[in-house]
Amino acid sequence: MVTRRRAWWVDACLVSFACWLFQSVGVEYSARFFHHAYPTGEASLVHAHAGLLLGVALLGGDRRVLAAAFFTSFLHWWWRARLEAPTESYAVGFAVAMVLQWRWTEWCARWAGGPFRGAHRLRVSGMFRYAAVGLFLFPTGWTLLSAIVGWTHGDSLVTVANASVQLWLAKHVGVGVVTLPFLLLWTDDRLRRAPRGRWVAVVTWLCVSVLAAHVLQAWPSSQWVEMVYDYRALAGVLLGIAMLLWRVEYSMPLLTSTHLVLLHGLTDQAGQAASPPQVVGLLAHLVECNFMVLILAVLFLLNRERKHRYHHLRAMCRHDAISGLDNAHALREAWRTSPTKPAALGFLLLDQVERVLGSYGWRAQSQLLREIGREMVPLARPYHMGADSSSCCRWATKRRVPGPATWRRSCGACRASCSSGTACSCG
Repeated sequence: MVTRRRAWWVDACLVSFACWLFQSVGVEYSARFFHHAYPTGEASLVHAHAGLLLGVALLGGDRRVLAAAFFTSFLHWWWRARLEAPTESYAVGFAVAMVLQWRWTEWCARWAGGPFRGAHRLRVSGMFRYAAVGLFLFPTGWTLLSAIVGWTHGDSLVTVANASVQLWLAKHVGVGVVTLPFLLLWTDDRLRRAPRGRWVAVVTWLCVSVLAAHVLQAWPSSQWVEMVYDYRALAGVLLGIAMLLWRVEYSMPLLTSTHLVLLHGLTDQAGQAASPPQVVGLLAHLVECNFMVLILAVLFLLNRERKHRYHHLRAMCRHDAISGLDNAHALREAWRTSPTKPAALGFLLLDQVERVLGSYGWRAQSQLLREIGREMVPLARPYHMGADSSSCCRWATKRRVPGPATWRRSCGACRASCSSGTACSCG
């Protein structure tokens, strides 16, 4: 049965809906940067949809999905601007900024090493480039574009500076909260082999993140939030243990939720950051929290790469490169771990195989052994034995297998070979 590929507009609707969910959740605080209060009295520290858009750009795929998500975000922010300032029109400025931000997001994704799809994944060796582009260059570009839009509409320098700091904080936090967990979930090998399981894991992570943000927003001044922020080093150690022991579908929601708790612990400092030194201190604490998450992600990637190398070396040790069959190590492991022993264990001896090697080369010998193993597969499970590439072993089935006189039955306990139809020496 051939599975039909999902249409691009379905992915666009899903990403747009996720962006809308992230835009509706924020860590609200009193913004008084540079002694300038926010017009509505409250601002939002997290606009995580920017991190989701960067994650979608890093994954590559159809460009129309990212374009549709940006268009949806543009409509949402334009409508919010109309509600806050009905007499002012920012539609043209927002539209131009949206197009430039879309192109800027694609460029940043390319500079960060994307697209991460197929065998090309995010690795530890590329984390420095990802951190430099995603956590600093990407929010700086968004901030400059928005500052230009505000300046062209006649806003004062203090207002533009206050809005620019808020926007840089929002995009920096959005990338730190969303992008890495989303990439690690979507590019996991085990989840990639089960597409439904991957979607379930991503949707679960999204729901847990949004629910945690709403719960924290309902109780912003809880003592346990401040306690987690004060003991953030201990929380980092516990999260590191979770990165090593838990699966990605369990560790990533925990990482995102803990990151949101740490961000809520910064809201008091954000409300008191009025002078430039206080703003710099707030940025330092924010970068500290995001770099802690970055270090935890590096720890997760190191553990994943270690497991990948282990399984790769284990497969190489159990596989014979000449014949393409499993070798004697795989046979011993299968014999030891099999719940039921096979009816017979036999050896098929191939005489004068070295003549093929001497006359036609190792490619012909390898092709001969591969063809013999392919002929054995319907009858039993084949293995390649010995370093001389002249024998091939297989599990025998219970039914009678016709073959030449060189096929013998062997006892797995004493490995004594005897002619077919007679008992071996161990009884």
